[in-house]
Amino acid sequence: MTTKISTIQHLFIIDTSVRSYQEKSNLISRVNDSLDSIRLVAKRNYKQAQKITIMSIKDNQIKCMCHDLDITETNDFSIGTITLNEPVQLFDAIGTGIATWRALAHKRTDSIKHQVSLFTSGKDFGSRKYSICTLKSIITSLTTIGWQFTLIGRNPLLSLIASNLGIHNYYNCSAPQSYRERNFLISRLKKQWQLQQIKNHPDNHAFKAA
Repeated sequence: MTTKISTIQHLFIIDTSVRSYQEKSNLISRVNDSLDSIRLVAKRNYKQAQKITIMSIKDNQIKCMCHDLDITETNDFSIGTITLNEPVQLFDAIGTGIATWRALAHKRTDSIKHQVSLFTSGKDFGSRKYSICTLKSIITSLTTIGWQFTLIGRNPLLSLIASNLGIHNYYNCSAPQSYRERNFLISRLKKQWQLQQIKNHPDNHAFKAA
């Protein structure tokens, strides 16, 4: 059995409040396309483990769906019943999710990178503990020690929201128009992970894009 020499930890925080069943389908596709992109990277570098933690936001509570699972053991993401137009205290949920994951960071001694992906349109309703300025301070602080954040959603103002949160990587997604476009995020996210690996491991030619 090949020994993994390093680990990249991924945290997905997913806002499951949606306005329609079509948005539900699109959200599921975005998350699963992102998981697929990480699976592709894992296949290219068998010596590096890719671990996943997924937290979902529902009924103004954050729920841990899986924690510290190897990407090869992670099932596709799905949503059960949904409450349409549910107002969400988004910043409180995101702040709580990051704080919880951060508190466990000392147990991840073999981790070389922490990647946080936020799946949300960025709309907050009545957060009390965390403001957008508080989150920006936290995210900026973690970015300076090597954590990487990506905002993934569908909102004309997504770039502004990302900037206000101190997040440099964001993807404003359009809905797939056909089955052939289902993996509309895969090529971009795959390239993102590959470029990050090349940057951190310049001698590892397995990550060079075809």
